[in-house]
Amino acid sequence: MTNFIEEDMVRFETRYTKQPDGCWEFTGGIIPDGYGNFPTKDGNFRAHRFSYMIYKGELEEGKVIMHTCDNRKCVNPEHLKQGTQQENVLDCSAKNRMNTSHGEVHFL
Repeated sequence: MTNFIEEDMVRFETRYTKQPDGCWEFTGGIIPDGYGNFPTKDGNFRAHRFSYMIYKGELEEGKVIMHTCDNRKCVNPEHLKQGTQQENVLDCSAKNRMNTSHGEVHFL
């Protein structure tokens, strides 16, 4: 497991706000795909992955972190779970969140 510096973990806790729906919305930098980016001394991390690692532990190789709340900015560890990429895509499809439109079709 990456050995995060206490300073990074304390700083992370100042980078989200708790919402009435239970989500902890990341207030730091947001990258173009809508996920939070959290820089540490060990490198940059997606904010939800960093949250999972510090609150729940090691990430299994080949696993992704899925949002049960479907909020990309959420870093609440209770809303995060590990899964395969296939499970993530199936979850996305089941919830009609697949956006396969491109170009002008995207705006129709």
